[in-house]
Amino acid sequence: MPKKDKQTDAKKEKPTEVKSEVKDIKVEVKDVKVEIKTEEPPKKSKKMNQDQDQDDDNDGVKKQIVKPGRTLLVSPAFGSTIKESVISSLDGLKNSFSTKNGSYFLTFDTVENSTKALKKLKDDHSNLKTKFSRYQIFFTINGLSNDNDYSTVKKLITDHVEQNTGGMVLYFKLYRKGDNYFFDTKGEKPIGYGDLTVDTKESMDLLLNKEGLFKNYNVKFDAKEMVVEKDGKKETVMKKAIDLSGTFYRFNKNPKNDTNQKALL
Repeated sequence: MPKKDKQTDAKKEKPTEVKSEVKDIKVEVKDVKVEIKTEEPPKKSKKMNQDQDQDDDNDGVKKQIVKPGRTLLVSPAFGSTIKESVISSLDGLKNSFSTKNGSYFLTFDTVENSTKALKKLKDDHSNLKTKFSRYQIFFTINGLSNDNDYSTVKKLITDHVEQNTGGMVLYFKLYRKGDNYFFDTKGEKPIGYGDLTVDTKESMDLLLNKEGLFKNYNVKFDAKEMVVEKDGKKETVMKKAIDLSGTFYRFNKNPKNDTNQKALL
């Protein structure tokens, strides 16, 4: 009888041990699932930033970094003014414009001179607030399709802006939803969207002037064979023809809607 009792006790203890182990395993698996879930948003965000890196070639992982331009905004401390001699002594200054509050917009002939001026003002006049001034513009795109190469579209529109306005495009982005371009259906055909940043007010004014030549644009790319490098090997591919048109608008930084239409249409 004692033997039987021991076997019975052993049987009772064994299931209890197994049950406990299974419970522990379940808890560990649950913890792993929770960790994976919390890592998903950063992965999404990182993917989005990688798209932006491709868009403007210099975007940071956490912040949007735009290339330096040729225009500086210099602002005095509250209640003070900027001496004109400080402004006139800067190398490469093409033109300057003063505002009612005593600030100056300074446009230089080259990015090198604007960058040197920025450093000089920060070093010699720490009481002044100096930064690059940039001008953001929203645009629509007709004729865009998901199989259009991003870098080709970017180059077409960027070249059009720079060649016709004399401005430099510091940042460029086409709006996307995942791996597809963002489209909004208006009328018969879907419309794509994007925004870009130029470095001078003159360039922005040319693109936004309703009576001017450049508010509406049309750019084309003829189909042709091109040699590209893939996985360390060169191969010939056929680039599809592209024919795009659209309109430039003033960028609205505080859109009331929840879409990507960030412009004063």
